[in-house]
Amino acid sequence: MGDVLPAVVGGYFPAAVAFGALARLLHLPWILAVLLSAVVYSGALQSAVLGLWAVGADVPTMVGVGVLVNLRHVFYGPHLERLHPEWSDRARWAIAPLLTDEVYAAAVAHPEWPARRLFALAAAAWATWQAGTWVGLGLGALVPAGWTAVLALALPALFLTLVLPRLRDGATAAGVAAAALLAAVVRWRGAPPSLLVVPILAGTSLSFWLAERRRRPAPGLGEGRG
Repeated sequence: MGDVLPAVVGGYFPAAVAFGALARLLHLPWILAVLLSAVVYSGALQSAVLGLWAVGADVPTMVGVGVLVNLRHVFYGPHLERLHPEWSDRARWAIAPLLTDEVYAAAVAHPEWPARRLFALAAAAWATWQAGTWVGLGLGALVPAGWTAVLALALPALFLTLVLPRLRDGATAAGVAAAALLAAVVRWRGAPPSLLVVPILAGTSLSFWLAERRRRPAPGLGEGRG
């Protein structure tokens, strides 16, 4: 675990600091910022929530975006259950709420790890994210009010920092590009924030369609010639 822990902790802390500082600058109640980090615990979703908060989106829209952004997590648990049928229910329940992309990747890359080692990594990552959020909230209070507009540029930068490393294939990249373009059109046309769910659905659908199309064999392959 010594080679994984520094990478996870080193990446989580600055991202959490950025979230906390931006939450303070955007006047998100500090208790809500703390609860988002403690309970939601998703960098991409938390940065999306800040963006939706900034444009005045309603709660149902935020919940809908949250479900779509984190839909991939539904598949993590069943995969690890098949990978480690020997884990107890207690171990599964302990690890499940702390299962981020990086922790899941570490579990898949190190199938020999026992549950307690994966839980130690997951707990350290969660604690690092909480500490970074609190530090960011404190730093955000020290930033002059006149800098808010300038530092607001860090919001899309934070989201891109969290999303870009996950663009490992063409289908995902195409879906993200389509969603971003459609979202820009939606906002340019002055549509209500609730319609921002539409670009996410469109981008996700496109990614799944392209991925499924790539998995299908080309016509004629595997057929014998007469």
